[in-house]
Amino acid sequence: MLQSVAALSTPEQEDSSSSQSASAASAPVATPATSEKGEQDTTSVAKTIGNVVAATLFPTLPNIPVPDIPAQNIPAPNVPANPAGIATPQTGNRVLDTSVQRLEDANYLPSIAARLKLPLPLPKGRIVVLKSRRRLELWNDGQLVKAYGVALGGNPVGAKTQQHDNRTPEGHFTICTRNAATSAFHIFLGLSYPGLPDAARGANRGTITWREYALIQRQLASRGAPPWETRLGGWVGIHGGTGSEFAQKQSLKRGRSDWTAGCVALTDSEIEELYSATKIGTPVWIRP
Repeated sequence: MLQSVAALSTPEQEDSSSSQSASAASAPVATPATSEKGEQDTTSVAKTIGNVVAATLFPTLPNIPVPDIPAQNIPAPNVPANPAGIATPQTGNRVLDTSVQRLEDANYLPSIAARLKLPLPLPKGRIVVLKSRRRLELWNDGQLVKAYGVALGGNPVGAKTQQHDNRTPEGHFTICTRNAATSAFHIFLGLSYPGLPDAARGANRGTITWREYALIQRQLASRGAPPWETRLGGWVGIHGGTGSEFAQKQSLKRGRSDWTAGCVALTDSEIEELYSATKIGTPVWIRP
């Protein structure tokens, strides 16, 4: 399922059994009336955060416009700092095999990193997922390091818009949690879905409340994990498990290789490589 630089051809509650077993274009909707100042404040914050993710974390990729956020003037709710109930942002430790025999594999990530003279984790690492190609690319700044084949949610076409839709999100996210100790899928790299554009669309459509939007906005601004228990869904990440008995049963049941409930899945050995190459805050761009 993987390819090296030399050959570039190449679930929403998925991890919630370990914690609990784990954006498309928006149509304009009538917005609640409020003050002009409230509209300017909310729109400014939303666009600023969105543009920082799109333009700063992905400097070599084109900017993705953030939709206008309707006029709202919402006081910050009194909420706990960690509403998702995540005990630690990073749990467990995985050390890759660096034996001579293992390093003889030219497609093994440490071997590739050594040839490219790159440390692990990658100093300017980022991930790009191409959904239509079932491909995950690991980059360091503007250099493609390695590409992997992936499985997606059982309803892979289109961006995730709500809980239990079996879709994989689209847009700009970051790795906000890392679990290598108790994940049901070997290793789980949690993503910062729902992002601010997802929250804005959800609030406009009535999928979530504006209070929930404000909470998502607050958590993302503090670089924390957004709430994962709203009707937009959550517990979306990148994890292992492909090739397992569970994954095979799900694939057989669905008649396709996409076996997750919305996450991006690799094999256990591949997620170990990705875990070693990334860290909290690593940017992830999921494209259609």
